[in-house]
Amino acid sequence: MSLPQFYSLAATVKASAFFADCPLSKTAIAHTLSTSRPTVKRLESIAFSHIPEFRQDYPEHPKEEWLLRKSKYDREVLLTPFQTWIVSLLKMCMEHLKKKTAVESFILANAYLFTHETFRKELQKLAQLSA
Repeated sequence: MSLPQFYSLAATVKASAFFADCPLSKTAIAHTLSTSRPTVKRLESIAFSHIPEFRQDYPEHPKEEWLLRKSKYDREVLLTPFQTWIVSLLKMCMEHLKKKTAVESFILANAYLFTHETFRKELQKLAQLSA
């Protein structure tokens, strides 16, 4: 008698995450993840809209420039290692779920996965494995 198999997208996504040791451009991330820059921009937009810690990693424009630039955040800067990690998670989610709305629902249902705390824990695990 065989046991039923359990599939966890969260575990699959975490296992395939990409960690960077420095800020990266969207082009560099696209190259590393073997995807296109427009795909990285789409994933970054999903993360910006649905993951508060991702959004908070962007530097803020001076308040007097918000209307001129139509945004509080400077999204033209390099992505932080945390943001790069989030984009890599979302790429894997998109590969499995195929639709933006399904990925957005996954983010809402698994908010714990998309935090600085989870990023730090996963990075510590990686460091322990490579030590």
